[in-house]
This record gives sequence, C-alpha cells and structure tokens, in this order.
Amino acid sequence: GTGLGLAISRQIVEYLGGRIWVEDAPGGRGAAFCLTLPVRPVATPVDASARATA
Repeated sequence: GTGLGLAISRQIVEYLGGRIWVEDAPGGRGAAFCLTLPVRPVATPVDASARATA
C-alpha cells in the first residue's frame, strides 16, 4: 500500500487525544502497532422503560 492507512490512523488517534506507535513484534516477526486513547467515565444510561413513560 501507500501507507495512507497509518497516516490517517495517526491523525484520528491524535485528534482524540491519544498516542500511536510501532514496536517490533515478539520474536522479530513483523511489527506491532499500539495505541492509547483517553477514557472518560460514562453516565449511567437511563432505563429504556423509564424513557418510554417520561
């Protein structure tokens, strides 16, 4: 390929506040692409039956 997938992935990950990098795969067979993304707590979802009666 042209490598565009990696460039696009990097832009998305960095836009979301994360980090992306490459490491040698275990045993020296290829590469491992790693990423981290920040996580924010999610509010508890409203019960579907409660929403239907609101």
